[in-house]
Amino acid sequence: MDDQGWVPIKLIAGFKKVSLLTDNIQLITNALQSSTVVEGDQVRKRIDWMRWIMPPSVHFPTKSGQDTLAARVQNISLDQRAAN
Repeated sequence: MDDQGWVPIKLIAGFKKVSLLTDNIQLITNALQSSTVVEGDQVRKRIDWMRWIMPPSVHFPTKSGQDTLAARVQNISLDQRAAN
């Protein structure tokens, strides 16, 4: 999630339950467009999205100056879902 609350659709597509349903990014995007809860080509909560932003004072463990979780997420691909 970025500092404006946006989450990439590819990240959501990589969630196990979503990936079991489909690997079609366009289908996921189309489904989210009719939502009254989330908005955008990337996704964020329509109302009260600022509530979910982590304050800058929260520190996560880092690996070589890069957030470990972010590094793992960047390496996820939809093709890997079957291997997991």
